[in-house]
Amino acid sequence: MAENLAAKGARVVIFDLQSAAETGEATAKAIRESGGNCLFCSGSVCNEEEVHALFERTVAEWGRVDVLVNNAGITRDGKRHQRCQLVASGVEKRTLLTRSARQAFCCA
Repeated sequence: MAENLAAKGARVVIFDLQSAAETGEATAKAIRESGGNCLFCSGSVCNEEEVHALFERTVAEWGRVDVLVNNAGITRDGKRHQRCQLVASGVEKRTLLTRSARQAFCCA
C-alpha cells in the first residue's frame, strides 16, 4: 500500500511496531530510492504518546497530514490469513474490537 501511494506522488509515513522496524525501514528506503518521499517511525497506534510524536514529526517534516490509513491489526496466533476470520472466541473478539477502537481514538 505504501509503495502504491508513493508511486502516485504521496508523501508517505510508515508507522509500525519496533518489532517490524527492519521491514518498515526497508520499505521506506526502497520508496526513497525509487524517488518517493517516505519516513519510517516506530511505535504503536494504541499508544497516545507515540502517536502524538508521530504526528509532530510528520507535521514538522511535511507541514500537515492529508490522509490517514489505519492498516494495523493483530492476531492471537500470528497467522495473517486468520486476521479477518470471524470465528474467534468472545474474548478474542472483544480484544480485537477494543484495540481497533483505541487505534482510531489515538489517531483522531
